[in-house]
Amino acid sequence: MPARLEDPVLGVLLLDAEHGFSAVTIDPGFPVVRVNAEDRPNANGQHDDTALFGARAVTVQALVMGTATTSRRELVERVRAYCHPARRPTLVWHEGDGVERRADLRGEGATAPLTGSLGRELTATWSCPSGVLYAAEESVVEVPAGGIPEPGIRLPVRFPVRFPRTTLAGTVAVANGDVYNTDADHVTQLWGPCTSPRLVNVTTGLEVCLPGLQLAAAQYVEVNTAAPSLLLNGRGEESVWGWQEPGVSELFQLAGGVNALRYAPAKWSGRARAVVTFRPATL
Repeated sequence: MPARLEDPVLGVLLLDAEHGFSAVTIDPGFPVVRVNAEDRPNANGQHDDTALFGARAVTVQALVMGTATTSRRELVERVRAYCHPARRPTLVWHEGDGVERRADLRGEGATAPLTGSLGRELTATWSCPSGVLYAAEESVVEVPAGGIPEPGIRLPVRFPVRFPRTTLAGTVAVANGDVYNTDADHVTQLWGPCTSPRLVNVTTGLEVCLPGLQLAAAQYVEVNTAAPSLLLNGRGEESVWGWQEPGVSELFQLAGGVNALRYAPAKWSGRARAVVTFRPATL
């Protein structure tokens, strides 16, 4: 199974026969269920409100054979470096249908006993803190600024009254896989020129809104749902978190399937738009 480890400092380590790894097996596991339940005091069963999950364990097993230029010991040491708890490597692998998946990891450990055989049996384990698997390729979708249609009918009324087919006017479809996918984080830039930027997920009813905030044409608010953060021009020292409308604004994830997004500032002009960057997520 073609696979590789990626790290900004260590670089890329290919896990295949050509590079000294044979019989590679990847077990992406399943996230730990965060149980929220309690026994019914005077009856059998439980009151169960469980809905969330936590991290997952990801395991790679391989027979380390070495190559003409790299010994088995050196390859084992390289894999162990990716298991250092301070690193946040990424494991990327091909599924049977050619689709690439990735998991962002934190090291847990690696063993490779010395048995005197031709190869060393390596088992490396990581934790995947997000609990989800992502598509290897990023998706980028642009949502132009537009208004929110007002309900109602136009007066004076003329009979017979004909009602048009219902549409999600002013929205752009952002597809996080299909309904079998799970919620996905995203990084979205809310660009000016505009006043009171507002990003609405019509599908889920959630929105990010910053009433009163003014953005020039060269300015944007970076919405990062994983961090979570709201940063002017993506700079860490310029948070606009306090501009959110209390009880209304929420840094929402993209639900599994199609999300109808609308960028609806109170006022806008020119190239005001939202740019949504994400990877479809799955369990």
